[in-house]
Amino acid sequence: TQDGLSANLFTTEQLAEVPLAREIMRNVGTTARAIRAGLLRVFLSDMHHVSEATLEGDNPSIRMSAAMAAQRDQLYAFLKQHMYGNPLVHAKRQDGQKMITLLYRAYVANPPERVLEMQKKLHCSLERATADYIAGMSDSFLLSEAAKIA
Repeated sequence: TQDGLSANLFTTEQLAEVPLAREIMRNVGTTARAIRAGLLRVFLSDMHHVSEATLEGDNPSIRMSAAMAAQRDQLYAFLKQHMYGNPLVHAKRQDGQKMITLLYRAYVANPPERVLEMQKKLHCSLERATADYIAGMSDSFLLSEAAKIA
């Protein structure tokens, strides 16, 4: 939600069409950061209460209630329509995937010292260490590294 609002892919008025989001905004305000924090707090609180109750039973689990899952699904449907399905977002995602693939192939072919150190420390394959190293990169570092190779 925070990314979609920040990127102007939808407005708070549109988001308020989702009952859970409307309730969150009523409680915390309409800034993207407050909405995100409010959603996380509600989801985690629900999961805590439901999971705590199951820990005393025969089948302990960590999950959210069916009612909260239904509300989450409504929010996801909204985000899928307004954000994940947006052609600009899709194009950026494809660009990102291409950069990651380019970097992965380059690092496997000629691994940087940090990847080799990670491989040794984790006792894993070069491919696994490379994937883990790239997964831990910030967006700005990934862009910087990919620009060096391109």
